[in-house]
Amino acid sequence: MQNEMVFIIADISGYTKYMLDNESALAHSQGIISELLNAVIKQVQIPIRIAKFEGDAIFLFSEKRSEISWGNDGKLIGESLPKFMLAFDKKLDALVSVNSCPCGGCKNMNLLRLKIIAHKGIALKYKMGKFTELSGKDVIIVHRLLKNTIPSNKYIMLSEAAQHFLNVVGDFTLGIEKYEDIGDISVYYQLYDEAKVEFQLKKKNMKDVYFKKKWELNYLFESSFTKKTKT
Repeated sequence: MQNEMVFIIADISGYTKYMLDNESALAHSQGIISELLNAVIKQVQIPIRIAKFEGDAIFLFSEKRSEISWGNDGKLIGESLPKFMLAFDKKLDALVSVNSCPCGGCKNMNLLRLKIIAHKGIALKYKMGKFTELSGKDVIIVHRLLKNTIPSNKYIMLSEAAQHFLNVVGDFTLGIEKYEDIGDISVYYQLYDEAKVEFQLKKKNMKDVYFKKKWELNYLFESSFTKKTKT
């Protein structure tokens, strides 16, 4: 049965060139890629699930469980995307800082970047052996969006449907991606650097704390007022 879903691809930019240029150091190169992808995987939490690994990318999804939970799921998914980016950056910085290997794979890992694509749509989920597979037009769209005209190799890009549903922090730029087979797709993208991600997450956390404290103070005031009224 088809269901409403959010599709996410966390893709390492520069992977093909990196692996080809450092073929003689394949074991080290692949080890670095695995470390970086594992850093992202550690940030994956319900309601997001891993669909499959696609070489240099992780294909993730979240499906609508109920009308009641779906809106909150969208908020949680949106909050996760910058965390994926930050986890990748921190792991890359850590690997670079301790590296003493002169091989091409280790020497050039600082050129790797992460891009995240998200789209909201409909898909059919089915089993192929022990694996979960997704199919449908929207699965094709999220993969097509990997090939785009964004002037960077480190960004978060949301389709229009995803942008309206997810609560991703930051300022996004509107763009249009054109494809012969699926037509024009409106997208919203934000270029990233580590300092920007950390600042936005801290800003959001401070905002969440502010509203929580405000709610607690209002609750205490109302409770105190109610008790005085009764007495």
